[in-house]
Order: sequence, then structure tokens, then C-alpha cells
Amino acid sequence: MATSKQITQRIKQKQVRVKTLSIELKKVNSEIVKLKADHKKAVDMEKKAMMAKKKTAKKKPAKKKPVKKKTAKKKK
Repeated sequence: MATSKQITQRIKQKQVRVKTLSIELKKVNSEIVKLKADHKKAVDMEKKAMMAKKKTAKKKPAKKKPVKKKTAKKKK
């Protein structure tokens, strides 16, 4: 599979017919679209994994303030 850079070089050198180049370009472009879609899926899966990790992380219980015990006042 030729890269788009190689295709443009061939055009400059006029080695290949335009029809075959356009077919190759379509193949390259479709490959790019597939790769972008795969990348997007991977990023989405990573985000979902991170969200799941955050949800499952154990929450620390809130610190309770120490309660002062009230002592009975002595009657005089």
C-alpha cells in the first residue's frame, strides 16, 4: 500500500496513470478512516475504563469529630 506522499511523488514523475493513482488514493483514504475509527473506539474504551475505576474506588469514610462527654455538675 503506497502512502499519499509516494503517490504525489509518482504524479510529479508522471510514472503512473491518473486512474490507478486515484484508486490507490481511495484505498489510502479508506485506510485512514478505518484507523481513525479504531483510535476513537480505543479512546472511548479507555475513558469507560477510567470511569469504572473511579466508581469502584473505595470511598474513605468521613472523619467523625470526637464527641465531648458531658459530666454531671456537682450540686452544692
